Amino acid sequence: MKNHLANPLVNTRYMNSEDLARVERRAVEFFCAGTGGPEEYTGKDMLATHKGMNINEQEFMTVIDDAMDALQKNGIDDATRNEVLAILWSMRREVVRV
Repeated sequence: MKNHLANPLVNTRYMNSEDLARVERRAVEFFCAGTGGPEEYTGKDMLATHKGMNINEQEFMTVIDDAMDALQKNGIDDATRNEVLAILWSMRREVVRV
């Protein structure tokens, strides 16, 4: 979240959120549940979450780049980063221009 807020290409999407803490909680849940952690994802599905936001390709790639940068800065190994990248990329159709 820190990377997104510092990134001028996407920061307004996050700064204008009515409940930034909720957005961050859902992102943590999503990553934890998706990587086999005990947490349950309690948010909407990706399509419902992003419908009407008109996210463009550049914003999508920027968010992925921010996430990958955070993983690298936190010492996450290459294999795990590649797995996360593949998962994020697979959601493109449920996020971009929906």
